[in-house]
Amino acid sequence: MNNSKVWLVIGAKEGLGAAATKYLVAKKQIVVALIINDCALHQFYDHEPENLHTINIEPFNIITIEETLENITAKYGWIDFIINNSNYQFFNRLKYKKYSQIKEEMSANISATMGMIKTLLPYLNKEPMGHIINIPPQLSLATLRGRSNRKLLTLSMEFFLKNLHNELLNLDCRLSFLKPGERLPEDFD
Repeated sequence: MNNSKVWLVIGAKEGLGAAATKYLVAKKQIVVALIINDCALHQFYDHEPENLHTINIEPFNIITIEETLENITAKYGWIDFIINNSNYQFFNRLKYKKYSQIKEEMSANISATMGMIKTLLPYLNKEPMGHIINIPPQLSLATLRGRSNRKLLTLSMEFFLKNLHNELLNLDCRLSFLKPGERLPEDFD
């Protein structure tokens, strides 16, 4: 695992977070998986691989996350990539909400997501600069089960990501952030 990068996956239990975790573990990358229920990931493995570290957290329990990240970074170094799939369940539950409830819930989720990202920033690699990847709405929608109002979810997710992006731009850090839907250049290393 000498050439491994350190990946932190927020929302590794379901959707693209789970898929990314399985893929990265198979590619021998070091994966720190933040999940609310640790038995969720154990369904994929007979035993926990040495390059997978699950953190069973109470939602957004900053103390537990900081303690675990101190240990992980001491062992493997700084985090190279953060994959943010934390709002998968939020969007999955939107189909049960009234339109008037959606904006209020979005504000709460943006605030919680920003709190989590601010907690993670000190553990992100400085040289070369680490990366935060927000999973775009179209990819999240592809993993939702059942019939749902996809147009409402698409609009809600786009609204959410635009507002999250605006909050990220207000962070006092050296990071730059891609706009929702913007892609990395082809020659990106």
